[in-house]
Amino acid sequence: MATLSPVDTSPSPLTVAVVDDDPKLRTRLAMQLGDAARPAAFATLDALEEKVAPGTPLVLIAGPAYADSTNLSDVARLGRTRSATTVVLVVEQLTTDVLQQAMRSGIADVIPADDAAQLREAVER
Repeated sequence: MATLSPVDTSPSPLTVAVVDDDPKLRTRLAMQLGDAARPAAFATLDALEEKVAPGTPLVLIAGPAYADSTNLSDVARLGRTRSATTVVLVVEQLTTDVLQQAMRSGIADVIPADDAAQLREAVER
């Protein structure tokens, strides 16, 4: 008689990824998140998609380079096609227009780039 091995029901490890074309900003955001989050940093969404398996639970921190309507739709598409993905948009300047676009796109949070506490809180949720 064959023995069955137990099914692993523990949650998959969470991946936190920071994506922006500015390497200094990626580093700053990663530092704001601290050691506990251990964020991976990518210059583009394509680079992220190459390295992070589709089923991996992911918190995507999209930097200010993704705040315009074209890039925001790319981030939103990634959030929709990866079911276990939460998208947080980090912006240099918080405006009504950006908030409205983000809401329409299904972005979970829009956070000012200089608010480290709010960024950490968004990742912890």
